[in-house]
Amino acid sequence: MKLRLGKGVRRPFRFPWRTERDIRRDVDDELELHLALRAEELERGGLSQRDARREALRQFGDLNAARSALMTAGRRSERTRRLREMLAALSRDVRYAVRTLRNSPGYLVTATMVLALGVGSSIVVFTMLDALVLRPLPLRDPDRLFRIGTQPPPDAQWTMQFVGLPVFQEWQTRTNSLDGVAGIVDRQLTWQGPNGPERIAGAGVIGDLFPLLGATMTIGRSFTDSDEDRSTAILSHAFWRQRFGGRRSVLGETIELDGVTYTVVGVLPPETDVPFLGAQRVVWIPLAAQGLSPNQVGVNVVGRLRPGVDRNAAVAELATLQRDSEQARGVSPRSAGVVLQSIQEDRTALVGPTLFAMFGGSLVLLIVACANVGTLSLTRLMERRHEMAVRSSLGATRWNLVRQVVTEHVVLWAIGGAAGFVLGAAGSRWVQSAKPFPPARVPASDVIGIDGRVALFAFGITLLTALLFGSLSARHSSAAGPIAMLREDGATVSSSRTTAASRRVLVVAQVALSTVLASGACLLALSLFNLMAQPLGFRPADLSTFQVQLPEDHYPDQSSRLQFQRALLDALGALPGVEAAATTSALPLDTIPVFPSGAITLEGMESRSDRPWPGVQAIDRSYFATAGIEVVGGRGFDATDRAGGEPVLVVNKTFARTYFAGQDPVGRRLTVALPGAAAPWRLRIVGVVADVKHAGLDWDYLPELFLLYDQLPDGPVGAAAGTDLFALLRVPDSLRPGEAALRQAVSDLDRSLPLMAIRTGDQIIAASANSARFRAAIMGGVAVLAVLLSGLGLFAVLRQGVVQRQREFGIRMALGAAPATLLRAVCRTAIALAATGIAAGAAATFALARYMQSLLFGVSAIDPAVSAGVAGFMLLVAVAAAALPAWRTTKLSPTLAIRAAAGDRTRHR
Repeated sequence: MKLRLGKGVRRPFRFPWRTERDIRRDVDDELELHLALRAEELERGGLSQRDARREALRQFGDLNAARSALMTAGRRSERTRRLREMLAALSRDVRYAVRTLRNSPGYLVTATMVLALGVGSSIVVFTMLDALVLRPLPLRDPDRLFRIGTQPPPDAQWTMQFVGLPVFQEWQTRTNSLDGVAGIVDRQLTWQGPNGPERIAGAGVIGDLFPLLGATMTIGRSFTDSDEDRSTAILSHAFWRQRFGGRRSVLGETIELDGVTYTVVGVLPPETDVPFLGAQRVVWIPLAAQGLSPNQVGVNVVGRLRPGVDRNAAVAELATLQRDSEQARGVSPRSAGVVLQSIQEDRTALVGPTLFAMFGGSLVLLIVACANVGTLSLTRLMERRHEMAVRSSLGATRWNLVRQVVTEHVVLWAIGGAAGFVLGAAGSRWVQSAKPFPPARVPASDVIGIDGRVALFAFGITLLTALLFGSLSARHSSAAGPIAMLREDGATVSSSRTTAASRRVLVVAQVALSTVLASGACLLALSLFNLMAQPLGFRPADLSTFQVQLPEDHYPDQSSRLQFQRALLDALGALPGVEAAATTSALPLDTIPVFPSGAITLEGMESRSDRPWPGVQAIDRSYFATAGIEVVGGRGFDATDRAGGEPVLVVNKTFARTYFAGQDPVGRRLTVALPGAAAPWRLRIVGVVADVKHAGLDWDYLPELFLLYDQLPDGPVGAAAGTDLFALLRVPDSLRPGEAALRQAVSDLDRSLPLMAIRTGDQIIAASANSARFRAAIMGGVAVLAVLLSGLGLFAVLRQGVVQRQREFGIRMALGAAPATLLRAVCRTAIALAATGIAAGAAATFALARYMQSLLFGVSAIDPAVSAGVAGFMLLVAVAAAALPAWRTTKLSPTLAIRAAAGDRTRHR
């Protein structure tokens, strides 16, 4: 029988949920009733009781089948009823939660903003981390793909070196540990596009690279063996879409690269790239290994490990093949050995430490934000304990109260999470445009963006924190019975000890986590300051630079390159406002000065293998003066140093200190073994110059040799030094020539040459410090927000404590207590909470020191001054948070304080 009520009248009760036993009992009773009624009819027809029962069972049919069908229907009906009632209860709870939050706009706005900041920052950093580190590479079985290189010298600041072409060929033909080996040669190509010549990032391929990677072409095909003898090209997906409009008809079209015509045969799928090459290559061309110079080419090697082959066994086999190849050629490398690094590990090593540190900071901020909202929620629940007591006394169960509080938190967190998602999406777009990492360190930045994985992450952290902190709040709101809660709401008890302790624990946790973030931010800021304050060795002010690459087809020998260089210097010197111009093969803070050379021997000194390998850089006579590099001993290059004369060189202070141990190197001679040369090259040192930062701000100074362009020998050394040409102009900012003027000056000499990397000295420094600045800015912003939220949490807890003690303060002031005494009492509580949090935060900072050290420059992760400064600042925040509510109370007269406390309790009731 169904209970029907009039319209608008709510059902005053509900039937209890039925268990499996209840359903079985109801089914058995129902079946027995039908059988009994039928048997009774048959008895009235003249059958005996026993025969009537037997006939009723026969007419009914399969009793077990009927029981099973009824049980299934009963379970389904019970599930439907339960689901309907749960949805109805959830709907009522959500409506009540929305109505309650709408009646507290201050709490709603504050909590939403705090949660949006925490969730939004986590989304921004997770978006970068997912795109650049966590997301699986779009390659076949990426776990078995490895980057293979040779062991660097012990003093090197890098972990892997290029592989010589002969060694690569040995691996390609004789390895049994790998399913395949392919080589990549970095190539910068001049593309004759619709808007004139443009320098683009390309790569030459030796072997079956794309089948090895498992990349399926979007359109077209991969390279074949026959492509090594003809000019074919494969385009990246982004280059195809941006420059060719995504036309499928691009297959078969020709493009001109470095004066050579190539036919497009394929387009790669999106995001297919080799991470260790850095910025995405837009054009790939096949290279015939037989036509390359063994002494000049360094190869990036990719290999796929055979299933079941141990990584160490592969390293041992490749090292043996390397040694066999070098012994057969009579080569004695400074260091031997092979490095095998998975592509995923290599990808993580580039930006992983920075992103993981930032992600940890953003999660800490999220926890601080959630703890802050949890503190506000506990304070708010204290004000609603009378409501909870009344509802409990009217029949609400503890489960009802818990469900209602958790629902309110889920609704609140959903609003904050939605706002945080919007904030995170905006932040991700800003990161994509800001490009915080150098292009040479990461793939294309267009992979950074909001996708399903990021949305799932945002939903997961929002739901998890909502349930966690909602459950904690619900536990305190329903822990006591209605009578106890009504008593706590009375004049004798202000709040339960458990609730007050919970609020204090949350505040201590906020202070501890904020201390960790503040310490990390201060260390990163100090590291950035040290980076920017260190001596650069050159004057970046009023300096302009650009790069030109001379194709070997048009400039095949040293004389042709030297002729262009001299003409370029004359053209640049004639520009208005230019005070000096120079050229070099390596730009400060941008390029590592190395090119092919063999062992270096100092005359009259014993050869030692433990000395750092020097960098070698080619310059012209005006380079030191133009760049602002100080000559500290001897002289620089002058007019007496010319082609055909005595070969001379200049060294830097690090080289002089390392190789000569305090002796004067000027006048000493050294010999350099040149690849392909019959005899070593003998040079005399004529000067010593200041150290210059080359590879980057965070690199140590390298020992360097400076050679004169006019005296470079022809062959691999001259080609390596003269192909990449950097021009430097010393010109005041107000008179700096524009890009059009620089392009015209180069175009007048060679119309096929594009200009690249047109920058000022200040822009070069900014680019070198970009990653460090980004880390410091993100962590600094996160730390500031965390400290503000911790201060807000302290203020909320202390304000609640002061409000609860207003009556006490009023009585004490009436008995003659000085306001300063009351103020000190409140401040002591704040200092005790802050000190506990600071101590816990300092311990956590020390525990995380070794993870932070790799991100720092010139500062220890455990710095006493930083720790003391952060502790003092956090104590000031605590005192400031305590002083305001205490000061306002001490300004009241004792009578008003007592009345205010009584009025506050009356309002709560």
